[in-house]
Amino acid sequence: MNKLVKWDIKAKIVQKMVFAKAYKGRKVNSFEPVLASTDRNDEQGRRVINDLSYGDTYPNSFLDLMYPKVETGSLPVLLYFHGGGFLFGSKTSGDPLAAGNVAGSSFLEVIRDLGIVVANADYALAPEYRYPIQLEQVNDALKFLHDNAEIYGLDPHRIIIGGGSAGAILTEIFGLMLKDVSYAEKIGVKPTIDPEDVKGLIIDEAPLCIRDYHNEDMDTMLGCWLGENDLLHADVTALLDVPDHLTDYYPCFVSASNVQHFFPDAADKLVKVLEEKGIRYVYDYPDPSKGKYDHGYLSTDPADPVVQEGLNKVKTFLQTIL
Repeated sequence: MNKLVKWDIKAKIVQKMVFAKAYKGRKVNSFEPVLASTDRNDEQGRRVINDLSYGDTYPNSFLDLMYPKVETGSLPVLLYFHGGGFLFGSKTSGDPLAAGNVAGSSFLEVIRDLGIVVANADYALAPEYRYPIQLEQVNDALKFLHDNAEIYGLDPHRIIIGGGSAGAILTEIFGLMLKDVSYAEKIGVKPTIDPEDVKGLIIDEAPLCIRDYHNEDMDTMLGCWLGENDLLHADVTALLDVPDHLTDYYPCFVSASNVQHFFPDAADKLVKVLEEKGIRYVYDYPDPSKGKYDHGYLSTDPADPVVQEGLNKVKTFLQTIL
C-alpha cells in the first residue's frame, strides 16, 4: 500500500470529480477494458482494433491499434501515451487538462496519414499506482508490440515512442532508459526491446523540470505520482530531470505551448542539451506574437496556420527518421 503524501487528498477529490463528470462512472483503475475488443473499420474505412491487453500486472493495460487507410507490408508503429497529469485522461478521451481535442485528433490523424500505425495506450493512474509503475507499463506495451508484430502487421524494427504531457514525460524518461543501461537500473525497470528498434521520440509538452516550476496544480499531480512531499529536494526528482543525465539520445520532436512557462522551460532545457550533444531534433514553439497557444495546441484547429506549421514539422520529422 502506498504511503500517503500531502498531495493525495486534493488529488483524489479532483480525480473523483473529473471521472464522475467526464467518464460517466468509469473506474479510475480497472483490469477490465472499457469495451470488448473488436477488429473493425472506422467511418473512413480504416482498420481499428480496440482494447488489446498488453499486460496483466497492472490495471488499464490496454491499447488500441489505429491503422492508416492503406496497409502495405509491415508498417511502422507509434506507441502513444495520453496526458492528464497521471491522474486523468484515457486513450479514447485524451487529456482533459489540455486545450486539444480528444484522442484521435488532428495530431494522431497526421501520423496515421503517413502510413504509421498508432498504438494508443492507457496506463494505471496515481495516486493508487505511482512511479515507476507507468514506466513498467511502457515497457510491457513495447514488448507486446514487438512480440506480436507479425500478427498485427507491424514492423518491430521501426518503432516510435510518443506522448502528450504526462505521456510525454514517460516518453522522455523511457528514451533515456533505452539509451543508458545505468540510468534504467536507477529507475528500476529493465527495457525489454533492442534500443535499435526505436527510431525516435515525440515529446509533446513534457513539463519535466519538476524542481523549477513551483506551481500548486503541477506540484499536486507530480507529487502525487512520485509519492514525494518535498519535490524540490527529492532524489527521484533530480533523477527524472532527463537533460541532466543525457549523453546519448534518440532523434526527437519536441514541442511546447506558450502560455504557462514550465512547458517551454523544460523543452528549452532538453533542446539545449540535444544541441550540445549533436543529437537530431525538431522543436516547435509558437511565436507569442502570433497569439496564445495553450497546452495541447497541436491537437486543436489544424487549419490554424500556427498549428498547421507544427503538424508539418511532425510530418517532416517522422518522414526523416523512418
